[in-house]
Amino acid sequence: MSEAANQTVVMMLRAAFMIALLFCSSWAVAQDIPHSSDDVEAVLLQANGEFNAGHFYGIPALLGPVLTQATNEQRKRAYLLLCQVYLIIDDPLAADDSYLRVLKADPEFIPTEETDLIEVVYLSRKFTAAPIITPRFFVGLNGSFPTTVFDVSTFSTPVNTRTLIRPGWQLGAGIDLNVTDNVSLCAEGILAFRNFRRTYDGILGNDFQSVIHKQAWFDIPLYIKYQIDKGKIRPYGFVGMAFNTLLQYRADVQLTMRTDGGSEVPVSGPDIMLKSKQKLISSSLVIGGGVKYKWGKDFLFAEARYMGGLTRLAKTNELYYGDGTTLADNITRYGWVGEEYAMNSVLITVGFMKPIYYPRKRSRGLKGLAKLFSAKKNEGDEK
Repeated sequence: MSEAANQTVVMMLRAAFMIALLFCSSWAVAQDIPHSSDDVEAVLLQANGEFNAGHFYGIPALLGPVLTQATNEQRKRAYLLLCQVYLIIDDPLAADDSYLRVLKADPEFIPTEETDLIEVVYLSRKFTAAPIITPRFFVGLNGSFPTTVFDVSTFSTPVNTRTLIRPGWQLGAGIDLNVTDNVSLCAEGILAFRNFRRTYDGILGNDFQSVIHKQAWFDIPLYIKYQIDKGKIRPYGFVGMAFNTLLQYRADVQLTMRTDGGSEVPVSGPDIMLKSKQKLISSSLVIGGGVKYKWGKDFLFAEARYMGGLTRLAKTNELYYGDGTTLADNITRYGWVGEEYAMNSVLITVGFMKPIYYPRKRSRGLKGLAKLFSAKKNEGDEK
């Protein structure tokens, strides 16, 4: 075999040896990286042992491979340990970064003096993961009743009038702007279907009339909320105003004419459309409260609220006429005009909140929020 051939064989053998060595090294490294939560737990126990023994400087390298394989709970514990290490070895920037990563793993983590270094407790006061905004979605039932400003009728004699609440329902969505951990500014959009019944007994002595009011509304409540920010169950209360838009208004009117002989003659017809006789935009007072239950990182909630009407709904000049000159069908057929009233409602809702957590250094009130949004905008511009 020539010298050139011998050199070629030697180079091929060297290359094969290097490839085999590289493969074996990669395999050995792979065996050292934890592949299960039990392996990660073993490394965490080892790191805690090193910490208790005072061997601080080797802990970051020991925990490095764990961080990509750990569960969320294990990641929180690992970064909390790293935060303590960096505080001890006087690396405040790394300690801040580690604590922020703790909050990303558990946004509501709060260290205590009983279980954590006092330095970690003090450091935690510089940070928060409280959500800036909290979207929510809900559905529920309502009961509505009018506050009569004054009666308007064609009856020549006094009648016995009653108001009966009928169940309605609503669905909606809202968003909370969290000014502090306890105070939020809230806005909602609610599609609500409201009903109530009015009865008139003793018309012309014996006749009876029933009117079922059927309404559809779109409400925009705006209010301020105060809430407890700790615990599994967290009560809250709120007060504000709502702007209400009337989408549809129908009335099912039935008249029962009673004769002296005891017989009854029912008079009925199609629903009467009343939207044109009402003001489309009104306002109401909103006051209520509820409780929310922590479910993982999210919340389930139940609440009750009262919406008290502040606006007289009827257009007085249009109650009697259908087209401006001719008497309306509700008068010619039933002798019914209606009342001038403000609408009140009681709403019971259940729903789901999805806090959007954002771990960060603390800022104060609206000024801090403005700085935060400005910083987020600048980050977006740089990207």
